[in-house]
Amino acid sequence: MSGETKLEMKVDMNVIQHLGISMYATLPPVIAELVSNAWDADATEVRIELNDIDTSDKKIIVKDNGIGMSVEDIQNSFLVIGKNRRRESGDYTPGGRKVMGKKGIGKLSMFGIANEIVVTSIKEVAGKNLKNRFRMNLDDIKRAGTEYHPPHEIINKETDEPSGTTIEIMKIRRKSPFDAHKIAVNLARRFLIFDEHFKVYIKHNDAAPIPVTQDLRFEGIQIEFEWNLPLSELTTDYEHANNVKGKIYTAKTPVPEDMKGIYLVARGKLVHRNDFYGIRASDYAHAYLTGWVEVDFIDEDPEKDNIATNRQELIWENEELQKLRDYLKKIISFVTTQWRKKRRELKENAVREKTGIDINRWVEELDPVSKPIARKLIKSILTSENIDEERTVEMVYFIHDMFEFDTFRKMAAEIIEDNYISEDKVLDLMKKWELVEAREMYKISQVRIDTIINFERLIQENAKEVPIMHNFFKKFPWLLDPRIMEFRDEVTYSKLLKEEFQERDLEDKNRRIDFLCIRFGGIFFVIELKRPGHVLQYKDIEQAKDYRSFIEQHLGTEHNEKIIAYIVVGKIPEGNRKVNDEIDTQKKAQKIFIRTYHELLQNAKNYHRELIDRYNQLKKERDEDAGDTE
Repeated sequence: MSGETKLEMKVDMNVIQHLGISMYATLPPVIAELVSNAWDADATEVRIELNDIDTSDKKIIVKDNGIGMSVEDIQNSFLVIGKNRRRESGDYTPGGRKVMGKKGIGKLSMFGIANEIVVTSIKEVAGKNLKNRFRMNLDDIKRAGTEYHPPHEIINKETDEPSGTTIEIMKIRRKSPFDAHKIAVNLARRFLIFDEHFKVYIKHNDAAPIPVTQDLRFEGIQIEFEWNLPLSELTTDYEHANNVKGKIYTAKTPVPEDMKGIYLVARGKLVHRNDFYGIRASDYAHAYLTGWVEVDFIDEDPEKDNIATNRQELIWENEELQKLRDYLKKIISFVTTQWRKKRRELKENAVREKTGIDINRWVEELDPVSKPIARKLIKSILTSENIDEERTVEMVYFIHDMFEFDTFRKMAAEIIEDNYISEDKVLDLMKKWELVEAREMYKISQVRIDTIINFERLIQENAKEVPIMHNFFKKFPWLLDPRIMEFRDEVTYSKLLKEEFQERDLEDKNRRIDFLCIRFGGIFFVIELKRPGHVLQYKDIEQAKDYRSFIEQHLGTEHNEKIIAYIVVGKIPEGNRKVNDEIDTQKKAQKIFIRTYHELLQNAKNYHRELIDRYNQLKKERDEDAGDTE
């Protein structure tokens, strides 16, 4: 129809308010957009300068060594809002990289933090490097209505400078100081492209440049386990399972809050922030889990847009992405299950290495009544996610040692009746048992006080080693070592020693020879008693060496026991160098030890005094705890 008015659609420049200022209010995503542009320009190096020495005139300069832009590129690409680069120019850069940009609005991000930008770009055209520069001002853009003509300050000027683009961001509205390191870490978490072919450096004022590396994303995190995707062990019918690639990590300690969850990346750039994709957030394992998963297939179609405008999240409404979300849930569930299994194995190995206890074997060797109690109690510790390795070793070792006591087993049986045994319940059991044990030792200690008094009297009277001291030690073996609660007299070996080393071989004053042979804790003790008034002689040590080697010979190697000889005497001579040197030699070899009666007496007094004091302290603490809970 002739004479009709031709329809025309114009763009209101206030769109920048919505697509720039409103969506990019912080610095890291703005820098990320410029890094993305440099990648698409086939740059191999990007240098970012943050200048805020003069806080009233802050400036950010981003310079890359990419292919640059010609006047035509500036006019037909950079200044066109919303141009789909992949549809117009193809899916790959001239250098063969997959293009990151798609929506054509990333250039507006700079106005989210600043009011003015200056773009200088150099590109080789017809064998010449041509330089162009233009300036864009936010206030001028808003006043322009539907058309804006940025000042073109340099037009096709020939230069010897290499190709590339420099963007100066000025009149920055941000008040807080720049943090180059924080930005570097943020970039490392947004991209998977930093290597020897694409290097980025961030410089703050006069400080040394910080290279952005992929390892920066793990700052402050001690990686313990990792899983490579795709997971061959995970059964699924998801059609893109083999195209879901990347790594998932779990740390030794909880990861920072802003890193918990799985990041999704397409074409090397973040498309969805860290998330657990609908799995309940209360799962304790989530505190330890992070990872980066590549899902390039969701961003292959130039006509289909699965990524939100701010590139922080996917648009999950469509059926294809719902299937991806369900598959990510399966991956996370699989990893958390494996994580618990691996952590348990580590704890079991730590217990075995540090205590020598094979947990499974120990439990299986228990009687039928004790076995289920021990199994459930130990399992609760090994599977507890907030009991670390060191604490696990301590708790398992304690339970292992205390399980020989019937009272402890009964106390343990009471708490395993619950389906869930919390760490607090196990700790409470240990605390209660500590008090019970201390109370029993307190009773024993009170009884032993009289024994210690009698022992002191026998020493003062220089009692005969046979039969008085011999019988006294047999009745009260804890005087030799407070750990020995009962005496297992190895009569056969005592007899062998007496037959081999007969009294007639001794001097008259040492005619009485006496041996106590004891097995305890994998050690075979040969103890020779002298009278409380006897002063140690060199010959006594030589005889003890013979006693020890004789027993070692007769025991053989099948018992795998350590043989130690003790000589109990009244006194060790202070001025006899030969005797004292030999005492030190044997002590270092841990073959022969010398004990005096007075030393045994003092040790017994100290040990039992400590037991009484310990019980009184524990009782006091227990009473105070009970008072606090009333």
